[in-house]
Amino acid sequence: MIENKFAIDPCPYLKIGDRIIIHKGPLRGFEEYTLEKRNRNTTLVGSVDAIFSSVKCVVNVDFVEAS
Repeated sequence: MIENKFAIDPCPYLKIGDRIIIHKGPLRGFEEYTLEKRNRNTTLVGSVDAIFSSVKCVVNVDFVEAS
């Protein structure tokens, strides 16, 4: 890739089903699970125990780390 001058940008290695923690942005501190990964974004689902509900959101991979 480097020899052919492809634009590369490191990002966390995430797999579907990985448990992650959001460490930047308004959702900082939430623990969620990876549903889908596309380019620099990942679709996550998180459960909110206090209201017995789950939410799905799309987050930049720079904002997350594997738990």
